Amino acid sequence: MDYSTLIDEETWAFIRRTAAFNPSDTIETTIQDQRRTYNKMCRAFFQGHPPSVTTTDTTANGVPIRVYEKGETDTNVVYFHGGALFLVIWTAMMMSALKYVIAPGFG
Repeated sequence: MDYSTLIDEETWAFIRRTAAFNPSDTIETTIQDQRRTYNKMCRAFFQGHPPSVTTTDTTANGVPIRVYEKGETDTNVVYFHGGALFLVIWTAMMMSALKYVIAPGFG
């Protein structure tokens, strides 16, 4: 399959930019080094929140939570995976994104 004809240039630019953060021997680096690389990449891609969205960091029973809000609402959706910001941009709902540990060594 020829991906060069299936993927547009904007997506290729994203793939190249993402790949530039990872050394060729990523598979041989420690989990901690991979996490540092990933966090560095996330900081480089971060462009801030839209002005209409506010965030508040809090906890519930000791679990860190980031609450995304856009306007007044009685609805709160609890989100267990990345992407809550994008949902709240397009809806009038409040989103609560839990920070959770998948497994030991990944937190």
